[in-house]
Amino acid sequence: MIKRIFLGFILKRVQAVLYAYKANKDFFKFYGVPEEKLFFYPCAVDNEFFQRKNKELEKTKQLIKEEIGLKHADWPTILFVGKFIARKRVMDLLRAAVKLKNKINVNFLLVGDGPGRETLMNFVKENGMENVYFVGFKNQSELPKYYAIADLLVLPSAFDPSPKAMNEAMNFRLPIVATNGVKTALDMVAENDAGCIYRVGDIEALSCYIEKIIKDNALREKLGANAFRVVNEWNFTRDVEGIIKAVDYAHKT
Repeated sequence: MIKRIFLGFILKRVQAVLYAYKANKDFFKFYGVPEEKLFFYPCAVDNEFFQRKNKELEKTKQLIKEEIGLKHADWPTILFVGKFIARKRVMDLLRAAVKLKNKINVNFLLVGDGPGRETLMNFVKENGMENVYFVGFKNQSELPKYYAIADLLVLPSAFDPSPKAMNEAMNFRLPIVATNGVKTALDMVAENDAGCIYRVGDIEALSCYIEKIIKDNALREKLGANAFRVVNEWNFTRDVEGIIKAVDYAHKT
């Protein structure tokens, strides 16, 4: 009640609002912002940079796999990029990996760090998961090589408004498996057939989607192509256009 009164009071007095995805837009509308004051400002990354890196790394994938130390370089690779914190639910991915252990041969590559690292590593050790690799935190200049060798990105978060890792991965034509807590995935993935969405915590569904996409090469290519197409629409140019339209509207009013 207090939040609705406070935000309603503020938002009714602004001339224009930038929203980043549909759920974000619904949030502002709920607090009283009319449609005509809302302008799309997509959560974007430097698409040109990541697509250029993808082309540069095309012929070095085998070397990258050897550098990382993948024992089975010919196996498909499932990628996670993010912090090892409770909200990211990385353990869900590892539990799905256990379910898939005797069904498909895949590598699980975890890029990131955080307070949950030790717990995750202990789980991997206890379950004898030799196909799981922890490579630590990597900055943006280092990330492309991990996207380049991956076949699928998983985002198991309980809540994640706009994870940039998803946009980055889509520039490498990676299909996405994400929860319904990843808000931009509801727009970019679900509405554009660029992967699969499952309920937060549904490990059975997560494992099934991973298995389905990895086993079907044609499906994986289709989802990846759709991911690449849609991420090209979420770009800095549209961000600039959104700002200009908002400023123009605010000036006129």
